[in-house]
Amino acid sequence: MVSGGADFAKRFFPDGATLEKTFEKLSKVLQGQDKRFLVIIDDIDRLSADEALAIFRLVKSAGRLPNVMYLLVFDRDLADAAVQQRYPSEGPHFLEKIIQASFELPAPIQTDLNNTLLAAVERICGDVAEEDVVRFMNLFYDGVVPYLLTPRHVTRLINAMSVTWPAVAGEIDKADFMALETLRLYEPKLSSAIKTYRDIATASASDYAMDRQNTDKIAPFLVQVPTANHETARNILQRLFPALEDVTYSTGFTREWDVARRVCIGKHFDTYFRLSLSDDALSTADIQQFLAEVGNAEFVRSTFREIAHRKRKNGKSMVPVWLDELNVHAKRIEKGQVEPFLSALFSVVDEISLDQDSERGFSIGNTPLRVHWLIRRLTEDRFDLDERTSLYLTATINASLDWLIDFSDSAIRDYQQKEGRTTRPEKCLVTEEAAQTLRQRSLERLRLAASDGMLIRTHNLLSNLYRWREFSDDEGGEMKAWLAEQMTRDDVLVILAKALTGDGWSQVAGDRVARRKIRASLSDRFDLFDPTWFRGELDRIIGAKTVSQTDIDAIQVFLTALEERRFDDD
Repeated sequence: MVSGGADFAKRFFPDGATLEKTFEKLSKVLQGQDKRFLVIIDDIDRLSADEALAIFRLVKSAGRLPNVMYLLVFDRDLADAAVQQRYPSEGPHFLEKIIQASFELPAPIQTDLNNTLLAAVERICGDVAEEDVVRFMNLFYDGVVPYLLTPRHVTRLINAMSVTWPAVAGEIDKADFMALETLRLYEPKLSSAIKTYRDIATASASDYAMDRQNTDKIAPFLVQVPTANHETARNILQRLFPALEDVTYSTGFTREWDVARRVCIGKHFDTYFRLSLSDDALSTADIQQFLAEVGNAEFVRSTFREIAHRKRKNGKSMVPVWLDELNVHAKRIEKGQVEPFLSALFSVVDEISLDQDSERGFSIGNTPLRVHWLIRRLTEDRFDLDERTSLYLTATINASLDWLIDFSDSAIRDYQQKEGRTTRPEKCLVTEEAAQTLRQRSLERLRLAASDGMLIRTHNLLSNLYRWREFSDDEGGEMKAWLAEQMTRDDVLVILAKALTGDGWSQVAGDRVARRKIRASLSDRFDLFDPTWFRGELDRIIGAKTVSQTDIDAIQVFLTALEERRFDDD
C-alpha cells in the first residue's frame, strides 16, 4: 500500500506541477468516473478553532471537484463559536457560504442515553446485587446522568470504564467506581479535590460526631468546580462520602461500607484512584479463599506465618491488615468453624506479634489487641457465656505462652470489681470458674517455660513476670526466687535491661506531631529486684566487657534513659 500510494503521488503530483494544473488533472480523472465519492469528516467541533477553520477552508477550496460530496458532522453551536472567535464580523454567514444543505439531528432522548450506559455497565462490571440496586441507581441519577448530555459523553465513559475496570474488578464498589469515573472525565477538578481532601472524605465514625457542627465541610471540594455544577457536585459527594453528610453514623455502618469496599473507607480509597489494590486492603479472592479454608488449622497457621514476613511500604507486616479485614468479615465465619480457627490463630499469636506492627504516638493497636477485637467480633451476639467458655477453653489448650497469659488476664479482670462497675456476664470472655481454670493453666505454662529456659526469652518478659506473681498464691515468692537465680548470669541482666527500655511519646503546645523519647521503666516503686544493685551490675558489665558491643550499647541506652528519668523526677 505504501509503494502504491507513492506511485499515485508521483503520477498525479509530479515535482514542479502547479496547484492549478494538479487540480485540473484531478478534476478530469474524477469527471470520468462512473461513480461518486463521499468524504465524511466527523467530530469537527472537537478540534481547536484554528483546526476547525482549516477543515472548512479545505472543503471550500476542494469543493469544486466533480463527483465528490462532503458530509461534515459537527455541533453547529460549537462551530459557530469557533468562527466567531476568528471572524467576529462573519458570524453564521461563514458556514453558509460553504454548506449547501444542513440537517439538524434531533437531540437524543435522555432515557436512551441512560439505558445505553446501564447496559454497558452490566456488560463491563457485571450484575449489581439486588440489595445494592437502590444505592447504585441513586448514584447513577445524582452523579452520572447530569453529565450524559450526548451519545459522545456516553461512549467516552463506556470506553474509559472498559479500560479501567479490569484492573480493579471485584475489589471495589461498582456504584462508586462508575461515579468516580464520571467525575474523572467530566468534573476533573472535583476528582482532584477528592484526592486532595482524602482525610476529610474518609473520616472515621468517631469523627462524624466531632464534625457535626461543621456545616462547611464540602466547601473545599467545590473551590474550582463551576458554580453551575455545585449542587450536582454536592449531591455526588454526599452519596459517596457519608462523612460529608449532616448525619452521624454508628460503627455498624462503617463495617458494612468496609465489606462493600466503598471509597469512603480509607483503606479502599487509593484503589479507586491508583487502579491497583492498596497495600492496606486484601483482594476479594484472598478473603474468599481464607474463609473457605478457615476451619483448616494448618492453613490458618501457615497463612499467618507467611503474611508476617510480607512487608508493606510503611515497614509494617500484613498481619494488621489481615486481622482488621477478618474483623470486618467475622460474621461470615460459621459458628462451627470458629473454634478450629481460633485454636490455630491462638497457637501463632506470639510468632506474628511484631514490634513494627505496634502503633506509635497517640494511636493504639498491636497484634494481641487486634486479636482481642477479632474474638469479640466473632462471638458477640452469636455465642452465649457457656458456649464462649467451652470455645475458649478448647482454643487456649495449645495457645502460645504470651497470648495465653494475656487472654487469661483479660478473663480474670472481667470479674474484678471496679468502682461504679458491675460484672455483666454477656460481656465476659468465660465464666468465673473457667477464668480460674485459665489462671491455673497459665501458671503451669509459666513454670514449664521457666524450667526449660524459654520464659527469659519471651517477648513480654516483664509482663509475664508480673502475671506470674498475680496468678500465684505466694505473693510472687516463686517468681522472685527463679528470677534471682537467673540474674546471676550477665546475659540475663542484658535481657532485663532491654526489656526495661521502651519509648514514649509526648506532644507540647505548638507541635503538630508527637515526639518519641526513650524511657527506662525502672522507678522507686519497682519491686521485682533491687534497682540499685541492678544498675551496679550493669556498670560492672560495661567495665569488664563480658558481653558483645551490641549488648553494651543497649545497656548504655538504658542507663542514659534512666538518668534522664531521674532528672525529670527531680
